[in-house]
Amino acid sequence: CTRGSEKLDGSMALSIASFDETPGDAYIISARVDYSSLRRVFGGACFSGVGTFETNHDFMFTTTGLVYANSSTADFNVWAGGRSQQLTGASVSAQITVGQQPVVVSRSSSGVMAGTDLTGSFSYQSITPDEFYADDDATTGPYTGELLVTAADNSSMRMVAIDEFNVRLDLDFNGDGVVDQSIPTTYATLGYDDFICL
Repeated sequence: CTRGSEKLDGSMALSIASFDETPGDAYIISARVDYSSLRRVFGGACFSGVGTFETNHDFMFTTTGLVYANSSTADFNVWAGGRSQQLTGASVSAQITVGQQPVVVSRSSSGVMAGTDLTGSFSYQSITPDEFYADDDATTGPYTGELLVTAADNSSMRMVAIDEFNVRLDLDFNGDGVVDQSIPTTYATLGYDDFICL
């Protein structure tokens, strides 16, 4: 599939584990996707990957519109330009309320990252769910929420959303639980849109 300058292709196997209808014309579906050769071409770079992705979708019709809840787990390996990234034990849960404008997404996530550009592995976990507007604006991100990234030596970085444009990075260099440095920055500077796509 193609979206703007981004192209996604490759082989995948989709299996539907269950499909249930519930009162109110909503439905619940569970599925598993196995990627054997996935390629993502974006910004002149090519990313290749293999892995598994399991997901549950729950669509609920309410008086204010459609509420869509999703929970997913994934294990994935990605290669690009001689570099590799691994994502293991990844979990994401999200809820989207479609009947309001702008559309708001609430999301929590956790998992472990490793790769050739990283020293060791890093775990990440939502401390509070992040909420953001569902749009294609690469300069924006969550307007509320906290994400904690922890290294093997217990040093950490906490991303604290300030508003939809600004975020603060609280750094704990020695793992004693005390913030040693705070860095105010923007989602545009961090390349947040590219980060969450990967």
